[in-house]
Amino acid sequence: MIVTIEDLIKEGDLVSITIPEENRRWGHNPFPDGTKATVIAFEEIDYGRVQNFGLKPGIYRNRSWVSVRLETGGLYRAFTSRLSFVDPKLRKKREKEWLAQSDHPRDVFLRELPDTPFWEGDFVQASALSRVRSITQRMPPEVMLNRLVVTHIDYLRLHDKTDDGHQYPAYHVSDSLEAGWNTYAAESAMSLLKRGNVWKFYHKEPMTFKDIWAEALFYYLIGEYDDVVDPETGNMSWHRDDALKTIGSGKGHGIVANDDFLTQRTYNLRVIMFRNPNVGRRIAQATLQAAKRP
Repeated sequence: MIVTIEDLIKEGDLVSITIPEENRRWGHNPFPDGTKATVIAFEEIDYGRVQNFGLKPGIYRNRSWVSVRLETGGLYRAFTSRLSFVDPKLRKKREKEWLAQSDHPRDVFLRELPDTPFWEGDFVQASALSRVRSITQRMPPEVMLNRLVVTHIDYLRLHDKTDDGHQYPAYHVSDSLEAGWNTYAAESAMSLLKRGNVWKFYHKEPMTFKDIWAEALFYYLIGEYDDVVDPETGNMSWHRDDALKTIGSGKGHGIVANDDFLTQRTYNLRVIMFRNPNVGRRIAQATLQAAKRP
């Protein structure tokens, strides 16, 4: 089992920092390698209600980033992977303790998500959008302002300001929850058109889907599933024939690859089990029927 510095580091530890040569070539030269520092705190990361890897939505401890106080004075934000223990004996002691534990929780829940007037999946309109965009397909201009869907929320930046003093555009918006592009809007520039299925799911209101595959993708996006391990290999990568047999036996509900439940791929598939058994049974039936079609 590989144990990393992220598994072992604690607040108050004395560490040294190494900056990768590549970063130095790009101009990031904050101090010499080997500079000592004390770990002050782990940073935080938010997992929203969409694409949360099956975690409970909320704010979590982010072990990949830490704030440190440099021995030369001042604070610095560092990748945990760039740290090493000043005392090698402490690392050996921590590693021994870690290996003796049966449970190694990395995702430590800190608190609930903050209240927001808009949720992921909500339909909104915006009076202004950020000029920064992430685009992997053509953006339909007719939906730019009048009808948008919230795809992601930067919960930790809701109260930030831009360099010119305006409210930070913390809402990612697009033309659908699973679209291949997004741009950004500030809360003050948005108004609600209607609630989407994410809000309805959490408030136990009726939801509508265009077909069973849209429903499968929705429950997948909100993390209401668990991966099924292939008992033959011990991992979560499946061959199609074995995946279909597992679904047929009731030990799985759907086959997915790259967010696609109708994939024709033969290898490197995932089998998932939806947490709602009624939803899972319907998706399993549809999956087996689709597999019979030429």
